[in-house]
Amino acid sequence: SYLNKTHTILLVSESRSSSSYQMFNKTTTALERVIKLYEQKLKEMNPQASNITYDISNLNEFIDSLYDITLMVLDERAGLYEGLSKADVKKCILAFLKNQA
Repeated sequence: SYLNKTHTILLVSESRSSSSYQMFNKTTTALERVIKLYEQKLKEMNPQASNITYDISNLNEFIDSLYDITLMVLDERAGLYEGLSKADVKKCILAFLKNQA
């Protein structure tokens, strides 16, 4: 399971000309960051709202709307990073949220 992995690099491109990366000590922390990015976007779009709700399908739409998003997860045994696609990121977030419930 990717949720138990350690060093993870989050690469996010909102458009062709805008990209950033962040490094995390745990994959779950990187997944939390993706969720926070979406929540920040919701706050920007609804500045007057004091309470905003969403579900996993809304979060998945946000991920799909990004030009690109990739998690590079360290496989310590192999000494290599494995890249996770948008679909993989969505699966990991779903598994992460289920573990939180």
